[in-house]
Amino acid sequence: MIRPRLAVFLFCCAMLLGGCSADEVPEAGSPDTPEFIAQVASIARALTESPAAADSILQAHEMTRVQFDSLMYEIALDPVLTEAFEAARR
Repeated sequence: MIRPRLAVFLFCCAMLLGGCSADEVPEAGSPDTPEFIAQVASIARALTESPAAADSILQAHEMTRVQFDSLMYEIALDPVLTEAFEAARR
């Protein structure tokens, strides 16, 4: 299920953001931000809005749950990616 995994991800994001200073975080869309961040943020927004449609949302983005989870964990483990992801979700 996406919902419990999303909760774990958001918890990890909150924990990682404490160690991140504003001067080391690239803005969303800057050349230093990996381009997959915007796509993952868009998917996460759609999943939050329509959790029952998770499979079709992921399929529309040519992604499996495992691939999406892997990206979310990769983002959660990197404070810079986490901040860029949070900025892209806004």
